[in-house]
Amino acid sequence: MQSQTYLATVDVSISANQYIDPNAARIRIGELGKVWLEDQAAVMKPSSFHSLESSWRIHVEPAWGKVQVAAVRFSDVRAWATELAAQRSATTTIRSYGILAGILDVAVKDRRIAENPARGVKLPRKAALRILGGVRRSGVA
Repeated sequence: MQSQTYLATVDVSISANQYIDPNAARIRIGELGKVWLEDQAAVMKPSSFHSLESSWRIHVEPAWGKVQVAAVRFSDVRAWATELAAQRSATTTIRSYGILAGILDVAVKDRRIAENPARGVKLPRKAALRILGGVRRSGVA
């Protein structure tokens, strides 16, 4: 009976063009990341792309490159972002998280996964820049 229910669910999702093939989610973040970076390089200024590529190479790829898309969990992304925020600036954390989330957004659009497990992670805020006496100061209250 369970197999019939499963098959009926699959048939309905195929008919509604919402079927997600479990095999498609076996691709690794590293494989999708390379394609995602190529897409970004095509639309970004080289100076902006450099910081993105650097964050990928230093922070995202070592942590997530060998992980299958289907294996990414919200709690794992949250723990990684928290650890990164403890070691690096808010800007670096936000950029690195954005890369991972962007790659997973593409996986959703490609119907590799149903939803993006990275979305909803709380990130550190950048310190506000204030100008006091003509001098830029970061985080001064």
